[in-house]
Amino acid sequence: MESSQYKLWLSTAKKYGFKSSASFPIIADGEVFGALNLYANKKNFFNSKIIEAFVSFSEILGIAFRNALLFEQSIDRLNKITALRNIDLSIISSFDIRVIYDVFINAAVNLLNIDAVSILVFDEATQELYFKVQRGLLNDEFKKQRIKIGQFIPGKAARERKILKVSQQEMDEPLRKMLMQMQGFEDYYVCPMISKGRLLGVVEFFQRKKLNHDEEWFNFLETLTGQISIAVENANILSEIQSAKEDLLLAYDQTIEALSFALDLRDKETEGHSQRVTELTVKIAEKFRIKGEKLRYVRWGALLHDIGKLGIPIIFFLSQVL
Repeated sequence: MESSQYKLWLSTAKKYGFKSSASFPIIADGEVFGALNLYANKKNFFNSKIIEAFVSFSEILGIAFRNALLFEQSIDRLNKITALRNIDLSIISSFDIRVIYDVFINAAVNLLNIDAVSILVFDEATQELYFKVQRGLLNDEFKKQRIKIGQFIPGKAARERKILKVSQQEMDEPLRKMLMQMQGFEDYYVCPMISKGRLLGVVEFFQRKKLNHDEEWFNFLETLTGQISIAVENANILSEIQSAKEDLLLAYDQTIEALSFALDLRDKETEGHSQRVTELTVKIAEKFRIKGEKLRYVRWGALLHDIGKLGIPIIFFLSQVL
């Protein structure tokens, strides 16, 4: 304890009556976990025999710490794999993109220690990013904002198609800078959503604590964003299919109504007959609780019930000639 190395501790040692001390590194597989510091109120207490015993003990501690760390990492990786699996199941089992967004945000918050998340979707027509969903951001103006590709940090991440990280001081977008200051966010990450080479939008992550994330954290961030990109792509495809289906059904409706109108033109005495039959048929079908697509098919059938008349020469419908 009389060594100059312990000058800073000398007053504390005297206060508690320490007369000797020893420090043993806690190491396992070349990785340092800490040190075991011991103090004794007896001079020259740490002889070779005691030192040998504590060297062995510190080695055991190192192995225990190493095993605990490996167990913690294993649990963390298992949770991440489970989260990815849950997103997969959501994509497979649900066509509701809101459900998938919720699963994704929960995974980001819980496994990446994120404090706020925002998803911006890319509008190809205007080349802008616009708000879709968020959690943890307390500002409604955020929902109205649109950002051009290449503009500010979110737009740059979309244009460059890579993850960007900035601090509160480095943030160049005024609204986000204000939000970060108001809500105490220190760091901001933005990751582009890309599927099959197409830009779909970006995901923004806000964090209050300044943390030095390792490569594994960034890999999981990218993987998680990749999963939500697939979900957004699927939702877009589904929306396009539904839109095409609605257009097709509308075209069918218009074609069938045109055929019905053509029938009325051939026979003036029964003009409006197809429409009257259709109205009555639909009312009867509704009484039988037929609805949705089935009711549409009933309506089409009623409109076309006299379609065979189109194959009969028009002279047979002209009573004045007969």
